[in-house]
Amino acid sequence: MNNFVASQIPVDDSKLRFVENMVIDVYAGGSDLQKYMALNAPTNGVNQTKPEFPQIEEGTGLFSSRTVISLNDVDFPRADGGDGPYTKHYDNFYLSRILCDRNFAKLSSQDTLICKIQTDGKPGAQKYN
Repeated sequence: MNNFVASQIPVDDSKLRFVENMVIDVYAGGSDLQKYMALNAPTNGVNQTKPEFPQIEEGTGLFSSRTVISLNDVDFPRADGGDGPYTKHYDNFYLSRILCDRNFAKLSSQDTLICKIQTDGKPGAQKYN
């Protein structure tokens, strides 16, 4: 998920980003759809034998199930079960190496914290000035 978020949000040092909640769309398909997509992807080997789909006339197309689920207002659950916007799970999100340069922030009891790469090369929370 962090890779996708990083690919959609540009680096911009002039902004602080606070996450209240998010929308997650889940797309799912049947195993026949997965097989069909894999077989029609570019090949990188010698074996080019593609299995047939006997339930399809003339072997073109396929019949498979698929669904889309949209989850609105998804919050990061608190590790301690309490109320409030920030959790250990949110720390794993905004302190990830992939998102560290996107300026996601969180409010602590007295300060605003942002992610900065530390001297050891790992992301860590730092007070925003």
